[in-house]
Amino acid sequence: MSKLVKKQIYIPELLAFEMHCFNNGFVCWFSGPYYTWKQQLSRSFPFHINKNWFRYAPSMLNVGFNFFDTYRFPNLKLETQQLSLLHIQIKQLIIGASVGFKKFLRVRGVGYKFNISPTTLTIHVGYSHLLKIKYPYFKSFVTNKKATLIRGRSVNLVALSTFFAAVRFLRSPDVYKGKGIRYRKDLVIRKEGKKKKTI
Repeated sequence: MSKLVKKQIYIPELLAFEMHCFNNGFVCWFSGPYYTWKQQLSRSFPFHINKNWFRYAPSMLNVGFNFFDTYRFPNLKLETQQLSLLHIQIKQLIIGASVGFKKFLRVRGVGYKFNISPTTLTIHVGYSHLLKIKYPYFKSFVTNKKATLIRGRSVNLVALSTFFAAVRFLRSPDVYKGKGIRYRKDLVIRKEGKKKKTI
């Protein structure tokens, strides 16, 4: 059994949690100051809630009449993988609903800058044309005064990371001069240029 599945998930007090039971499973609501999330869970994923702690209780063994009839379920590995993925998704949703996620991108180079319009992000990165990208809905999407740094804030970590990775791919940092688009804390290893031969 994965160690991640055995860990408990803490639900903050500022986050409202509701659960309703139906014939084919459960429906859970997470409601916070930034986001409200709803998802249906199957009865094959048993879990327990103790005050503000959320914990899964997956099936481990099928006990027979004697010790030799005891065996693991054949689909235990698949169940563990699904529970691990669901564990990470619920933790991300709890953080997104309570405080949200934020990421930063910056450009380095002469004349490189960002321009933000209500629906489009325009990027100047040394090409003969401007790069225009429509960005999804974010909680906030702003730039600094020099237009060399943008900050995105969202409740959905996957959408935020996917968009910022796509923007960075448009002009990856140069390995010699370091010009291009990078994350704020992105470590770029630069190569040494050619040296003139000395006689």
